[in-house]
Amino acid sequence: MTNKRIIALLSRPEHLEVALELEPLISEARVIVFRRFWDRVAEEIQNRLKKGNYRWQMERSTNVNDAFSILGLVDSKTSPCRYSFRFESLTGRREDVYYGIHRGREESPTDSDRELVKELELLRFKEDPWWVGWSFIAQRDYSLPIRSTSDDGSVLLLNEDNNKDGHPLAINVAHLLWDIFERFHTKVEKLNDNWPYPDKNQYPDK
Repeated sequence: MTNKRIIALLSRPEHLEVALELEPLISEARVIVFRRFWDRVAEEIQNRLKKGNYRWQMERSTNVNDAFSILGLVDSKTSPCRYSFRFESLTGRREDVYYGIHRGREESPTDSDRELVKELELLRFKEDPWWVGWSFIAQRDYSLPIRSTSDDGSVLLLNEDNNKDGHPLAINVAHLLWDIFERFHTKVEKLNDNWPYPDKNQYPDK
């Protein structure tokens, strides 16, 4: 059925009222699909954490549909403003889903984390004032085209994985974060142990 025929069908009085009632329910269903998917991702990361002797713990937003919703790993031995590993914008409300190593506050690269910035750049991550390095999931791995709840392809893809045994897509997404965690958590722990860094403006003679 063509779009014109669908619009004509929905424009009939007896159909339009039902269509308008369904619209918010469909939006809610899209968010539910994403929430269930991220539940599987969180479960996989949590299982990997339990297998090792790590000082890190899971952190995630209560509202998955928040523009800055997150799911990631935080250092349990440091203050709230610290470096962490995270996915952000979990339903793509602000931008397509992205992930990387977050600084904990907005600042330019410090002497302490500059080496880590360079290492992540070699892995095709981008640096900005909030992130040591970040990347969109969809750009990182073209087999993981996860963008937003408004993207029909993403919703169908995640819903399919939610109903598959073993949830292979969720495991692959969890592996993206786990890969950089395994590579860099020791260096990030050292950065966190020295947090907060002195503000150079506090030392004008240096």
